[in-house]
Amino acid sequence: MPLIPFLDHRTEGDETFTYSIVSNVAYTIGSSPATVVIHDSPYGMWNIAHFTLEELTDPTLIGEEVDFDHDGQVNFAEYAVNRDPKLGETNSPLVAVIETNHITLTYTRRIEPTDTAYEVVVSNDLLTWNSGPSYVEEISATDDGNNLTETVKARLVAPWPNGTNQFVTVRVWLRATGP
Repeated sequence: MPLIPFLDHRTEGDETFTYSIVSNVAYTIGSSPATVVIHDSPYGMWNIAHFTLEELTDPTLIGEEVDFDHDGQVNFAEYAVNRDPKLGETNSPLVAVIETNHITLTYTRRIEPTDTAYEVVVSNDLLTWNSGPSYVEEISATDDGNNLTETVKARLVAPWPNGTNQFVTVRVWLRATGP
């Protein structure tokens, strides 16, 4: 018979839970108390830090694909680049420039370990997207000094101009759900 804990007590605003465990003949329970700490995911903690309790109960306000502040960046993108989802920002989280005949881009990403994955992708036609060292090379990753993010500089391997269109973006996704 499996050990099945159930929620016995929670103090509002507290992240401490007390579980009562019922014993049977297959196992025994000692007399010492035990502490179990359950941590929310980094994205979940970010949501809790940025939204009110009322907002957290409404997925039309705090969903990953919702643009709470109407600045063109959905909540998950705001999390991925460590922005405030309630403060509309006009600066793009991705900056692309031409440097020494290559398209170079700069963006912010969360420092490992994180629940977020990033992938720079390039396309000539907006239909087929490619990534990896044959297409993009990371030049540098500089710690932002906040223990959360780093600024990444990458460039397209193919020189510019090369006679074809070149489109570039950074894909981000929760590792638990995939790209």
